[in-house]
Amino acid sequence: GGEEIDVAIHTPHAMGSRQGEWCAFGLDPDLPGDQREEDDCCVVLETEVLTDAVEILGAPVLRLRLSADQPNAFIVARLNDVAPDGTSTRVTYGVLNLTHRDSHELPEPLVPGDTYDIRLQLNDIAQVFPVGHTIRIALSNTMWPQFWPSPEPVALTLELRSSHLELPVRVLRKTDETLRPFEPAESASPQSAEVLEPPSHVRRVERDDVLAETRLTVIADTGMLRLTELGWEHGSVSRQYCSIRDDDPTSARLDLHWTMRFRRPDADLDVRTETRSGLTSTPAQFHFTAEMEVFEHEEKTYSRTWTRSVDRELN
Repeated sequence: GGEEIDVAIHTPHAMGSRQGEWCAFGLDPDLPGDQREEDDCCVVLETEVLTDAVEILGAPVLRLRLSADQPNAFIVARLNDVAPDGTSTRVTYGVLNLTHRDSHELPEPLVPGDTYDIRLQLNDIAQVFPVGHTIRIALSNTMWPQFWPSPEPVALTLELRSSHLELPVRVLRKTDETLRPFEPAESASPQSAEVLEPPSHVRRVERDDVLAETRLTVIADTGMLRLTELGWEHGSVSRQYCSIRDDDPTSARLDLHWTMRFRRPDADLDVRTETRSGLTSTPAQFHFTAEMEVFEHEEKTYSRTWTRSVDRELN
């Protein structure tokens, strides 16, 4: 609500490189980091400092009135908790391909310049915003590399006065005082294992100002373990390489390389697989490539490659 002001949402293509993994396992650092740097390149709307705690339970919903200058565009919203020291923590988020505004089954292109009323539902969440904090919405039209960018550079125009946020506020109840605290977590006893090679993790964002390109490297090496009761040895290395240039969404590239290792010395078993895949795009198509190699005792016993192109169909 508020003044009759229109704001442009025209986010850098690399926005999202610090959003963590699509499905995080809690392997540091695959969770979202401090959101301040990425908030700075988004349209940010924020409450006053909270004088009372706000507890939410459910799915926040944004009602937005906006237009686009291209027939294909995304809208991305992150709901963040901003601490007094400025730290911005992502609480939840939502993404909508605006060609799916009325139906996921039957998407329709946008008419550039036309205004649309959009409902954007964020992921369900339970969260308490403490006293002294603020609630922030950060709006963008990119979230790379979790979501592939639109085929052309896009600018959205948001009508602030006709847009608002609906929070699923949970009202405090007297019965809350009788709620039991969570008991310690229970799990099965871990398998007896010996570390043969230690694990390691890399998550690195690099900037090439000559090419105006941002690169993200993610390497998760589990090391090698021996299950002592079985004599089974296993490990894996996952490598992700992503890149995108500022002025060209079709420059986006994703390359994956995954190594799986399995050994059992007492059974003369030594197997390794190497799989590689890549994704690029043009304004009209996605281009996918993949390769698999299998080695037994370091001798290649199998290999295969795949190449496929798919029409984007408003994606």
